[in-house]
Amino acid sequence: QLTEKEQILLTKDPTSNVKALKHYFLGRAYFGSASKQENNLSRKMYLRAIELDPEYAQAYASLALTHIDDARRGWVSDPEESIKQAFKLARQAISINDTIPQAHFTLGYIHLYTKGEHNRAIEAAKRAIELDPNYPDGYALLSSAYFFSGQPEKSLPLDRKAMRLNPVASFM
Repeated sequence: QLTEKEQILLTKDPTSNVKALKHYFLGRAYFGSASKQENNLSRKMYLRAIELDPEYAQAYASLALTHIDDARRGWVSDPEESIKQAFKLARQAISINDTIPQAHFTLGYIHLYTKGEHNRAIEAAKRAIELDPNYPDGYALLSSAYFFSGQPEKSLPLDRKAMRLNPVASFM
């Protein structure tokens, strides 16, 4: 039995542009490596997806994460500019479609790992989980935010839940 909200979420396509979707998934395939070159390839794919569908919120959220990788891994000369760009893209994703958990996850991730803003990260992770109770990265982010905020006792059950939901791999 689906709630009215769940029914609405199921009818919303992230994009109806097949080429944009293809580039988005290519970007995901490259993202998360320890390579600056693959991060750049991922960014190019997300940018192309956005060119093909300027309303593709997930592509904006994912693009934001490539900028965070640049800043966190020291791949750019101005990490603050990368962080600023990441915030802008994450907020743009939310303004396009505030019902996708990935956009809230991305904003929380930025708050946690670039600014140490635990409470904002917790709030964003909870919103991502509220939107999709089966979103493993939301639980992993919430776990990390609690851990870094001095509440490690809340972390382990959240990590276990994330691993149960996605035992193979998680963004985090």
